[in-house]
Amino acid sequence: MSAIVIDGKLVHYEAVGRGRPVVFLHGWLGSWRYWMHTMEELSSRCRCYAFDFWGFGDTERRPPYTDLNDFVMQLDAFLEDMGIWRFSLISHGLGAVVGARFAGLFPQRIERFMAVSLPIAPAMLNRKALVSGGRGVFGLFGYRWNEYPELAGELGKTDPQAIEQTLDAVEDVDIPAALSLLDMPVLLVYGRKDPMVKPLDEALIHPERYNTRVIHFEAARHFPMLEERSKFIRLMKDFFEAGDDLRSLELKQEWRRRTR
Repeated sequence: MSAIVIDGKLVHYEAVGRGRPVVFLHGWLGSWRYWMHTMEELSSRCRCYAFDFWGFGDTERRPPYTDLNDFVMQLDAFLEDMGIWRFSLISHGLGAVVGARFAGLFPQRIERFMAVSLPIAPAMLNRKALVSGGRGVFGLFGYRWNEYPELAGELGKTDPQAIEQTLDAVEDVDIPAALSLLDMPVLLVYGRKDPMVKPLDEALIHPERYNTRVIHFEAARHFPMLEERSKFIRLMKDFFEAGDDLRSLELKQEWRRRTR
């Protein structure tokens, strides 16, 4: 386990691979750990970084969590410590909101921005499910603890205040306005059956933006990077190889070996 000190507190992070830097930001449920397989898949071509936000995973608690700028500045401090200036960003849930804020403030630093389960509007959030930290109602949404060990071992580490207070803070963020100002390629990914963050109403995104693409995983819930890992990784790699015009980017079927 690796750690750095930010504002006098320990921040846990992991890094793998070589190449151009890619930073992964986790969401409200879990920690950096559910990005592990995705990072390993990119490690042959990229240097992948992931850290735990304040109050999540193995990073120290730092309440209150009422201002998302604290998380934006945590990301900025992490990048400075790692010596990273320009990078690609892959994010999920809370991390997607933080990423959108960061990209809006420092657009020249982001090469490509991929956001999974980004709540464009507060009404998209299932607060009851998220505030529970996944416990109790988690099983009702079709997840089994032994199915995704990357989640099961991490949920109990989260400071409950970190979830509840950041959910309140999201209501103060104008995410559509932030996205409308971004010039880099932006890929928004949703699970069509997500019980935590409702799938995006694409009317909220300007259709003339050739560098913004919305893709839904029809069978996925809140964690497409775990539930449909092969499809997710293929989409992610295609996104990295695409140019600025994302209109032709699409979700492809999994490749399967033919058997007799």
